[in-house]
Amino acid sequence: MAAVVCGAVLALLIGGAGYALFVGWRLRGEAQSGLARMREAEALRSVSPAMAMVVRADGRVEMPPRLVDWLGLSIAPRFLQDLANEDTGLPAAEAQALASDIQAAQR
Repeated sequence: MAAVVCGAVLALLIGGAGYALFVGWRLRGEAQSGLARMREAEALRSVSPAMAMVVRADGRVEMPPRLVDWLGLSIAPRFLQDLANEDTGLPAAEAQALASDIQAAQR
């Protein structure tokens, strides 16, 4: 009788281990699929032309170094009016148009 009980317990343990192994493999596959989708999205984001720039109410700006390079600036501008330089950054007319659009959006 004890041998039958031990055999049943052992069979349940082996069955539970097999189920756990199956679930683990399935979750591993889902995780790898999610990682692949994340890598694709990151690759698309890294080559996309859209870059974010935060403009605060007092005119301070925050932008990623990549956008600073795209604008041809040597250092990141601290204020919105610093975007319009003579040789680098935005042309004066575009900087003025950007400033007026930002003012309109902040109202």
